[in-house]
Amino acid sequence: MIGRPTAAAVGLTQMVNWGVSYYAVGVFAPVIAADLGWSLARTHAGFSLALVPMALSSGAAGRLVAARGSRALAAGSVLLALGLAMLGTSGSFSVHAAGWIVAGLGMRLCLYEAAFAALVRAGGTGAPCRRSRCWAGSPRPCSGRWVICWPKPAAGAAGFWPMPGSRWRRHRCS
Repeated sequence: MIGRPTAAAVGLTQMVNWGVSYYAVGVFAPVIAADLGWSLARTHAGFSLALVPMALSSGAAGRLVAARGSRALAAGSVLLALGLAMLGTSGSFSVHAAGWIVAGLGMRLCLYEAAFAALVRAGGTGAPCRRSRCWAGSPRPCSGRWVICWPKPAAGAAGFWPMPGSRWRRHRCS
């Protein structure tokens, strides 16, 4: 059975993970493009690159989560934070692209699929499921006992931490 603190922690980390990775480009792309003098297409191309390592690493990520559970999620959070830090400090497209590639590997290890696989590993396939949704809105059931990668909210935001001299790094959504 999954406890409320675990469900809340997984839900919170999923909202943060998706928000700082997958959905951030939709919010920040126009400002990034203007700040760096790129087209929107070029800015979005970096994000598109993240999808390639996500796809190519799926099998290995699944095996890693099956073997290591929540530790694999923590490793994914670290990779995602590293990729976001690269994005947050990039001034060239090559660093931007490399940041998205690293972030893509991290996203594969800490987004929904990995989180739910780790919960099932922790709680067992026969564990009763008392929640039909985690906070992040997934329709899939959750089960497990571990608090999954809770440091992510602090570490993941590092990639978009305000940096001096850059408008998009100070951008606030209103």
